[in-house]
Amino acid sequence: MAKGEPQLYGTQVNLTPDGLVLLPIEDSLHVDERRAALGMPPLAAYRALLEEAYRQAQKPGGGRRRRERLKNESFDPFDLTSPVHPRGVTK
Repeated sequence: MAKGEPQLYGTQVNLTPDGLVLLPIEDSLHVDERRAALGMPPLAAYRALLEEAYRQAQKPGGGRRRRERLKNESFDPFDLTSPVHPRGVTK
């Protein structure tokens, strides 16, 4: 993704005011096969988890500062060094 190429596993999303948008995925028809080979859940389950976390953050008092930090940012939830990791790990 850093080079503008499609991602392989569907872990990277953009957070927009309308919700989560998956960044382009290479050969999206086979993404769940690639994810399974690494022990990852199916993309639909992963997306549901992310959407629930996003909904929780949207609730009153549900992380206003984090929401502002994440707005329109891209992040990879498996990159624990990311400054916008959903668990709040910061550099």
